Amino acid sequence: MNLDKRTGKQLADIDNSIYPRIAKKLLKMTRQPPKRHLKNGLNVFIEEVGQYRIAYELVENRKEVFFIGKHKDYERWYRSAPVSTQDRIAA
Repeated sequence: MNLDKRTGKQLADIDNSIYPRIAKKLLKMTRQPPKRHLKNGLNVFIEEVGQYRIAYELVENRKEVFFIGKHKDYERWYRSAPVSTQDRIAA
C-alpha cells in the first residue's frame, strides 16, 4: 500500500482521537480485498472509519491511497477530484 503525498499530509492533520482507528483500518486494508466501489466500472474504492473516508485505487495489485478525510471533505473531493492516478498526476 502506498500513500499519495497529499494523503500523508491529510493523515498528519487528522484528530488524535480517530488516528488509531484509521491506522488500524489501513493495516486491515493491506490484508483484505477491496470492498465498495466509488462508481461502477472504476478502479477506485472507498473505506469508512466513522465519519472519515479513505479513497484508494488498485494499481498492479497494490493499493494507492489518495484521500483520507472527514465525510464533508470527502463529498467536496468527490465532486471535484480526478478519478484515476493518471489524472491526479497530470493535475
